Amino acid sequence: HDLVTYGTMIDGYCKVGDTKSAVEVYMDMVKMEKNPNLVIYNSVVNGLCKEECVDVARSLVDAMKRTNMYDVVTFNTLFNGYCRTGKFEEASHLLVNMRKEGILANTVTCNILISFLCRFRLFQQAKEVVKTMVAQDLNPDFVTCTTLLANFSKKSSSEEVMP
Repeated sequence: HDLVTYGTMIDGYCKVGDTKSAVEVYMDMVKMEKNPNLVIYNSVVNGLCKEECVDVARSLVDAMKRTNMYDVVTFNTLFNGYCRTGKFEEASHLLVNMRKEGILANTVTCNILISFLCRFRLFQQAKEVVKTMVAQDLNPDFVTCTTLLANFSKKSSSEEVMP
């Protein structure tokens, strides 16, 4: 198997929640002396976060950082995992660390934060994130708008949705 095949299998297993099989493929890949690339690592981080193994995912991200193999996708995936599992303090620290390491938040980062805030009915704070996005030339996208509309429609008029 080549790296693309391994990566496809790992990503597929992670997407269906079969992290055990993904890890088995990963171990087989390493035995065959194939070095995982960033896409494969990000797939594993995503799979671990979806299985709510965020602490294990964090350990993998730390190892990735030691080899300088990470990007905004890595951080967004871990950030989403922290938000989904209610680890607010860790999510906040991760955002600070992103900035320290020169990785700028993007629209996906903001969408994760907006979704998280709306889940806890912190609508005013979600609107503030949108204002910050616009001020930083990050354009709200379809996900931003649908997240806001879906959550605000439960409590507000449409005029109140977008700041």
